[in-house]
Amino acid sequence: MTKNNFLNKLDKALNSLPYEERKDIIQDFQEHFDIGHNEGKSEEEIAKSLGSPNQIAKELLASYYIEKVEASSSTGNILKAVWAVIGLGFFNLVMPLFH
Repeated sequence: MTKNNFLNKLDKALNSLPYEERKDIIQDFQEHFDIGHNEGKSEEEIAKSLGSPNQIAKELLASYYIEKVEASSSTGNILKAVWAVIGLGFFNLVMPLFH
């Protein structure tokens, strides 16, 4: 997977986050690619070492919603956090079947 493919998939998977939050995350992952490139790694090697953009997004979304619950315990935030964690758990159960 190329750098652009990886970053586009990650950005799309994070579309429920506020723009500024997504922008910061994408910049962090661009830096991973830049560092890897400086170390002589190919985009495919870097992407593979980072893992699945969808898995990364699920983990980041779960963390984001859990932090929101801690900051403001509204019913909506709690439900979003619960669904994010359930989705992450389901993803972790299913993914080993494909490897």
